[in-house]
Amino acid sequence: MVTGGAHGIGKCVVDEFRKNNDTVEVIDIKEGNHFVGDISKKEVLEAFATEVIKKYGRVDCIINNAIPLMKGLDNCSWEEFQHALSVGVTAPFYLVKLLTPYLSKGASIVNISSSRDRMSQPQTESYTAAKGGIAALTHALAISLSGKARVNSISPGWIDTEYKEYEGDIEEVFEDIIGVTLYDDAPINKIYFWVSDFSKDYVETKPIHESQRNIPSEKEKSFREKYPSLVGGKIFRIDCKYNYELIRELSSFGRDLLVLEPSEIQEKVWERISSMYHDYEKLKSAE
Repeated sequence: MVTGGAHGIGKCVVDEFRKNNDTVEVIDIKEGNHFVGDISKKEVLEAFATEVIKKYGRVDCIINNAIPLMKGLDNCSWEEFQHALSVGVTAPFYLVKLLTPYLSKGASIVNISSSRDRMSQPQTESYTAAKGGIAALTHALAISLSGKARVNSISPGWIDTEYKEYEGDIEEVFEDIIGVTLYDDAPINKIYFWVSDFSKDYVETKPIHESQRNIPSEKEKSFREKYPSLVGGKIFRIDCKYNYELIRELSSFGRDLLVLEPSEIQEKVWERISSMYHDYEKLKSAE
């Protein structure tokens, strides 16, 4: 079962299931050859669940993907905010509740969250709150359904679901960064950083920035030849503008994260860590 399965990420998920000859039931507010309905409504969810169970008697996978409304502090009404939470949090909860008695052995529930659940943009409060909510709902459900079903969430960054053709430098398309401080005139930096074995799994599952990616093996090899002290770990790249939140995040891992390029960002991180060191020295000398 896939909510919001008629377009975007949801449609890609549905297409991949069907390529593997899986039977997929879709609900979407968009008209089409699927169950059409607004999942913010309790009765719609109940009708959808009833129809699926009547057809098959069980459910193997639930993909809670339907996208909540994205509006912000300046233009989001009470009703719109509540609707976003209904689509993004309440509906996934209630659908799982309705279908729990019919989950097959080894069933899987995947909730589509977003990098917005930890990296904010201005004027996205309804969407961000819903995505934060489904991330929290995921680990609660995982505990409640332990031994019955696996429950996980995925937090994609920006996804081009319309397959746009971009002209010129793709770097210019990136707009926002880690936090809420945006320097419009700042250049986009290609930032390479090494993460220790201790922290690399965390950084892989909770990216520093939505543009985070692995780097080509030849690039990694050149860094390791240049910096032979780098033992193990992994090297990543992000593309974003300089801001306070970026430096704070890169500094927060201490010796488990080292910025390799560019030197300007490396210097900013070093300044912050050095300042923290001196502050702790002052505290120790006052004891």
